[in-house]
Amino acid sequence: MAGHERLSFMDAYSGYNQILMKEGDEAYTTFHSDQENFCYLVMPFGLKNTGATYQRMVNKLFKAQIGRNTEVYMDDMLVKTSNNEVEYEALIARLRTAKAIQVKRLIVRDDSQLVVNQVNRHYETKDNRMAAYLEVAKSLVSSFDAFEMRQVPRNENEKVDALSRLSTEALAQLDGSVYIELLSKHSHQV
Repeated sequence: MAGHERLSFMDAYSGYNQILMKEGDEAYTTFHSDQENFCYLVMPFGLKNTGATYQRMVNKLFKAQIGRNTEVYMDDMLVKTSNNEVEYEALIARLRTAKAIQVKRLIVRDDSQLVVNQVNRHYETKDNRMAAYLEVAKSLVSSFDAFEMRQVPRNENEKVDALSRLSTEALAQLDGSVYIELLSKHSHQV
């Protein structure tokens, strides 16, 4: 966390139950009630490998950023950034990822008072670049059924700190591979 001005924390709390079952495997999850037979179309939380499947999916989606500016543990994600422009880049990357995996309800926790209040429409943007980032973020936010962005004071970021320590220890055990994603353009220019 040293050298990072901002930390963004995202909790994809409904992620488990949004992983589609493999076509043909739905029949293996059948159950019946008094009225009818049912099967799951998405992975129910109680399946034996749901957690591992979800972790593999998240690792695959964030592989270009893990170890660089993102730490991921199950449905908790930490993005470390150094200024508001980079904060927006991180937010947009997370929103695009959540959209790609078809998340329907999303809560984003962030310690950037400016970005949170701009996204929540409490603050105006006066800078053209920030306005461009905000437009991209608002467009992505509109793709979710429910979206909430909360500002978390830095002194209340214990969960983020714990996640960062856990992820740093886990990364130390890897084989040294570091994934890097080079952006050729700012997100608001794509």
